[in-house]
Amino acid sequence: MDKNVEKAKKLFGIAPFDNDSLPEFALKKCEVELKETPENKRNGFLELKRRIQADKEINNIDFHEDFLRQYLRRHKYDVKGAIKQMRNYVVFRRKEGKLFQNISDEYFTKGGVRNIVKILPFRCPDGCPVVHLHFELLSR
Repeated sequence: MDKNVEKAKKLFGIAPFDNDSLPEFALKKCEVELKETPENKRNGFLELKRRIQADKEINNIDFHEDFLRQYLRRHKYDVKGAIKQMRNYVVFRRKEGKLFQNISDEYFTKGGVRNIVKILPFRCPDGCPVVHLHFELLSR
């Protein structure tokens, strides 16, 4: 890693944007605020998978573990709330599928948007990505 990156990381407590693990403070926060213990994670995940298999609306979808974990965390490992929100999401995607298909990736990587929105290569100390918006270009 670049010397300046290491220096900034130590000085400001920032993390790189591409991050595949949670920092220690975030793991502790998950445990305290979201009731995320190893037992709750395991039991919640297994129960959610069981309910997905039993649900005709969503049982044919192969969800990634990270996707399921987000719903469990959002509902503090309450499987009933997580499955309800997942069903709503799936129904919405099926009903309004055009919203998810009409915008090509090129829209975000080429042309106007690329000049207006820039995702910086670091995250804030709390883990949030840093985005720079050039509002002046929006009015053109």
